[in-house]
Amino acid sequence: MLIKRNLNKFVNLVLLAILIISIVIFSYFDKSPAKKEELIRVSYINQWPGFELSELPMIKELLEEKFNKVVIDHQNYDLIIDGYFGEEEISNKDAVKLYFVGEAFRPDIEKYDLSIGFNRITHEKYMRIPLYYMYYSDKISTNFKREPCNPNKEYFACMLVSNPGRGKPRAREDEGDRSFDGCVARDRAFHQISLYKRVASGGRHLNNLDGYIVPIPQTDEWLSKCKFIISYENQKYDGYVTEKPFQSYLAGAVPIYYAEDNYHLDVNPESVIFAGDYDSEEEMVEYIKKVDNDDDLYCKIYNSPMVPKEEQNYEQVKKKLGKKLYKLIDAKK
Repeated sequence: MLIKRNLNKFVNLVLLAILIISIVIFSYFDKSPAKKEELIRVSYINQWPGFELSELPMIKELLEEKFNKVVIDHQNYDLIIDGYFGEEEISNKDAVKLYFVGEAFRPDIEKYDLSIGFNRITHEKYMRIPLYYMYYSDKISTNFKREPCNPNKEYFACMLVSNPGRGKPRAREDEGDRSFDGCVARDRAFHQISLYKRVASGGRHLNNLDGYIVPIPQTDEWLSKCKFIISYENQKYDGYVTEKPFQSYLAGAVPIYYAEDNYHLDVNPESVIFAGDYDSEEEMVEYIKKVDNDDDLYCKIYNSPMVPKEEQNYEQVKKKLGKKLYKLIDAKK
């Protein structure tokens, strides 16, 4: 009798285990991806010459994840991306109106459903997504791993500038200050550092490669040969952190950087040599000399991640934008 009861218990336990396993397996295989919507028609105006949606990969990816087809239609559109380079008006007022600016310019937030730019603005209709996210997408991450540190590069330091920037007129009447203090500071730094060691300049500005101009397709390859790279923003402007330090970092160099004082909210201060930390170019060069002659110190800076916090990783920012963008699109149905 005891054996029979134990056998029944065992059988019940086996049946229960089979049931649980079956539920788990069924749940796993039943998790089909959410059904995509058919299509969305997208337009854009006032963008830079030659603009294509692929140049805003974060936005393009979000649209492709929600819709089977993303169609460019400048006449009958559901979403329009307005920009900085022109004054063309939006024709379909019922569409989702998105504004994207990659310049040092404060958008008119109330005019759009959602604005994206550099400025550090707290507003429900605004999201700060600097242009470097669009340039380097998922490489903007605390988890990104560079090649091992190599202090012995072909070039001690490099600079790649074609437009000197100084004296450039404002592109728009409502644009901010165009004094280009960074361009002036960059040229001073170039000359001061050059007193210590030669700085290879591969652009049209201050070129010292016997007239050789680094071709655009070979930019990253050429920069990868540099130990330090002068990476100055054109000007100090609230929130204005561009692709410059990230380009140098991803090329495998230590950036010598100049920007607004709150740059550390975007860029880990330990991953760059920041010009603003020094009272003069001479003082900065003394520190560069120290780093140049101490491989351990150089590699400590080199091995520091550039993105300060995980919440600033490309995928995290993309997820936040997706919530806002999808809500706007769904509300227009």
